[in-house]
Formats: sequence, C-alpha cells, structure tokens
Amino acid sequence: MITLDDFFQSGMTFQCGKPFRLSGRCEEPAELRVLLNGTVLAGLSLPAGPFSLTLPPQPAQTGAELRLET
Repeated sequence: MITLDDFFQSGMTFQCGKPFRLSGRCEEPAELRVLLNGTVLAGLSLPAGPFSLTLPPQPAQTGAELRLET
C-alpha cells in the first residue's frame, strides 16, 4: 500500500509553473504511476519505505485531478 504524507489533502492547490514534490511511504515494493487529468507525469518503481519524487511544473488550471495508480 502507498500512502502520501499527511500534508497532502483533497482540494489542495499547487503553485503553477514550479516543480512539485510528492512524498510518502510504500509498504512493499510497487510500480507507481502519477497522472494529472489522465496524462502520465511520472512512472517509477518504489522500494519499500519512504519515497519522494518531483513532478514537472504545470500551467495554471482549475478542476485538475492528480491520481496515483499502482
């Protein structure tokens, strides 16, 4: 199971035009894909334990959906 740090909540606002760091913990090794509005921003193999990844800068937008898929 993958969990994000408590800092991350539904309805968050990210700063546009700046890289954004996601961090959390992975209970067991897993493949992770990070999607923004259905477009893959990152894909990586996570070992068990804490993780951190930086997403590329994004333009200003409203109603965006950031999803993590394993």
